[in-house]
Amino acid sequence: MKNITNIFTKGLNLVLPHRCYDCGKKVADPFTLCDQCLETLELCLIRKPCCSVCTRPLEQWAGNGAICRVCADKRPAFEKLVAVSDYDAVARRLILRLKHSDRPDIAKILAAWLMVAAKDVMGDIDGFVPVPMHVLRRLQRPYNHAGLLAGALSGFTKKPCHTRVLKRTRFTKSQGRKGRPDRRANVHDAFQVVNKKAVEGKSIALIDDVVTTGSTADQCAKALKAAGCRSVYVFAVARV
Repeated sequence: MKNITNIFTKGLNLVLPHRCYDCGKKVADPFTLCDQCLETLELCLIRKPCCSVCTRPLEQWAGNGAICRVCADKRPAFEKLVAVSDYDAVARRLILRLKHSDRPDIAKILAAWLMVAAKDVMGDIDGFVPVPMHVLRRLQRPYNHAGLLAGALSGFTKKPCHTRVLKRTRFTKSQGRKGRPDRRANVHDAFQVVNKKAVEGKSIALIDDVVTTGSTADQCAKALKAAGCRSVYVFAVARV
């Protein structure tokens, strides 16, 4: 039976070969990139020196606990942001396909990248909570991309994914072209925890695709902590 399965798999790979998730070239393994796209991604990976809280670049290395001026002036409600890459090149293209091109399969490879980036804190995480969409925006899209990422991480780790814990209480305009003050005002008090038992006393990873100023993540973390959450980490595929 095993030999028959192997033959079938090899035949399927000939007809439908695995392809790079970015450029489409043939690759040996599923859910991966070709060597050239991997090299491009590696150039954009988040590297030190960076803020130990929000990952903003620092001009010079000042130790593992160094933080940027923005976090020093106003510490966010979350403990730490974990991001894989700058929002550029490969990461940007895959995120846009996940969000706007009906490619839910991409969530798995992005979640695999997050597993690597978050390896140092993953042991402390009790569960995953995606940044929620407002019901009106949810009607415009086939799925919540943050929910797909959280679900894939749950599948990898066997830790729970709480998709009905955090609620967006009002419709907010797109953050795309807003500056920091406007972003903060746009999402102020826009989130509410509707199932406190799921997060009370727990360490939660808040999941999103992209973090820009961190205003949305900050407001979500505030709501989670007000509901009794012990700690909140933010996992994002990319950082602008």
